[in-house]
Order: sequence, then C-alpha cells, then structure tokens
Amino acid sequence: MEWKPATIDEVKEIVKADLKRCNADQVAVFQQYSVEPLLAPIVRNGKEESVVVVARKSTRSSTGRNPGR
Repeated sequence: MEWKPATIDEVKEIVKADLKRCNADQVAVFQQYSVEPLLAPIVRNGKEESVVVVARKSTRSSTGRNPGR
C-alpha cells in the first residue's frame, strides 16, 4: 500500500476517536489549544510538505506524524 497524506476530514475523525480515549484533564488541555484543523507548509528532509495542524500553543503547533515515513 502506498503512503498518502491524510486529509483534514480524516484527521478530524482521528482526533475525535483519540479524544474518546483521553481523560477529562487531557481533553480540557486539548480544547484549550485546539484550532480548526488547517494545512500548514513545512520543510522535512529538504522537501516541502504539508501537515494538518490541530492545536497551537504560542508559536508551536501540534501535528500528526506518520512514523512509517
């Protein structure tokens, strides 16, 4: 199976499922920093890519990472 980037809608579903496994404190922290998911450009290994940002604290963003890449 070939790797393909997740869409914003797919990431929303992943986050929704993951939050069901979190305790109340974890959900509260996520809600404090969550943003409407958006695509953001990054440079990784010298290549331009896009990531889906789901939370932001100051200048830091939280994104999903694909450990198989």
